Amino acid sequence: LVLLNEGKEEFKLPSIFEENETYGPEMTEVIAQQVNDCCSKKALESKLKELQEKYKMPANCKNLCVTKVNLEWWHDLSKESKNRNLGLQEVQKSVFEAAQPIIRGFELALISRSEKSKMDPLTLLPLIADSLTFLGHESYLVSLRRKEMLKPDIAKPYHLVCSKSNATTTFLFGDE
Repeated sequence: LVLLNEGKEEFKLPSIFEENETYGPEMTEVIAQQVNDCCSKKALESKLKELQEKYKMPANCKNLCVTKVNLEWWHDLSKESKNRNLGLQEVQKSVFEAAQPIIRGFELALISRSEKSKMDPLTLLPLIADSLTFLGHESYLVSLRRKEMLKPDIAKPYHLVCSKSNATTTFLFGDE
């Protein structure tokens, strides 16, 4: 929406109702490919486990964890509710995994600042790369959960589009 100020100036009002997607500048192709792969493909369990083992929750960040459902309530939940909750727990765990390299990098930056020393980019780059990998995996997990949640509302002949093996691209159920 553009307003004219007495015919002299243009002022564009931001709209949160338009569906225009805007993009920033392109990334280096290798980074873009990694981001696209992480967000759309199932991670190899062995590689993911290896990455997860690199990071442990800091001893003094006890709330950086997946919150548990109280046991006395868990037993009263339906199977469907338990499954939905477990799926969201997996996503929550991935959020905290992504936070750990960020926290480590944040602490290294603070130490560098307090010691008035330069920080070597080679120290931060692996932390940022790992965090990006975790965030992409988290996006993939959220897409899977969304498919599962929508499956009951999709006609039975089309349930295959909800499969974990059906690629998620810019469309939840694939481009086809």
